[in-house]
Amino acid sequence: MNSKVKILSKTGKGTRFYFDLTLDIVDDLELQKNNKKKVYSFSGKKVLLVDDNFINIMVGKQILEKVQLKVTAASDGLDAVNKMKENSFDIVLMDIQMPIMDGYTATEEIRKFDKKTPIIALSANVFSEIKNKIEECGMNGFIFKPFTPEELLKEIEKFTNNES
Repeated sequence: MNSKVKILSKTGKGTRFYFDLTLDIVDDLELQKNNKKKVYSFSGKKVLLVDDNFINIMVGKQILEKVQLKVTAASDGLDAVNKMKENSFDIVLMDIQMPIMDGYTATEEIRKFDKKTPIIALSANVFSEIKNKIEECGMNGFIFKPFTPEELLKEIEKFTNNES
């Protein structure tokens, strides 16, 4: 930002930082345009949220239900496979590391009878470490944990072709 930072420091007393910035003034209209949040509405769309952590399920449901998504939760991969056999969903949000059946195996099982429902991996793992495994098992995308509501909703919109 073409500024110089000046530092004055005295041991035991503290430190002061000085700098000058030259910034443009933004008019009210431009400010309103930049602060406008995207409004999502997935009315009628159904999502299967798969996670073994109860808190993650609660937080996820809260985010998803605010935008009119109908949420069904599954606590592990086997539960997810069974729910996919019994119901149809517009998208699946699949944790990768779970007991009983992990997200990779669950996705492989789901792909045996459902090739088209988008399945998005949810993981705290580094993407480069799991990229190939995600593609091999049939997942369509990836979201890093922790994620912001905006990141999650953007990804859901991308895979459900929602127009909002």
